[in-house]
Amino acid sequence: ALLENQDPLLPSSKCYFFLLQSLFPCLSREVLSHLLEASMAEEEEDTGPPPGPVVDVSAIALSPEGESRFEDPLDIVMNFSTDTTLDSFCWRFSYTVDTSRKRKIIDLGSTDLVCYPEGAHQMAFSAPGFDINAVPNDIRTQVNGLLACVLTGPNGEEVMTVNMVVQLYMKEGMLMRFIFNPLD
Repeated sequence: ALLENQDPLLPSSKCYFFLLQSLFPCLSREVLSHLLEASMAEEEEDTGPPPGPVVDVSAIALSPEGESRFEDPLDIVMNFSTDTTLDSFCWRFSYTVDTSRKRKIIDLGSTDLVCYPEGAHQMAFSAPGFDINAVPNDIRTQVNGLLACVLTGPNGEEVMTVNMVVQLYMKEGMLMRFIFNPLD
């Protein structure tokens, strides 16, 4: 293992190791070293972009932007480009929370099926207000969640996912949300 033999690590490898150690404090140094070695081996085997279309997201606009009440509506506009025609594709949206018992995924809806020819495009999605009483307490009490925007093909294949961290917190007796735009 890299760390047991005191082999020198590149600074980026050291940072990655300490990140793994902070994320998984219950794992031994040997297991963490193995994860690091496996990750480095995968990077060395990388022979280029994965097969399939290349999609590049250039802008994301959220409304409301910044802090808002949990039950407020949510609008997302995303500018993106593709190097390949994407026929009968849609964007699917979900909110994922890891509770103390299990992972919960809430389907928020999707856009209509669209043909995106090669080039630049804009996608818009609106989620109506959320009924706070319909959301289980174990989801409302989780501080961090993940809003996933998944570009999905006609056979369910997931071409790309844009993840946004969502923080929930109480402020003046109201449940608030803050969605972090990954492009900011």
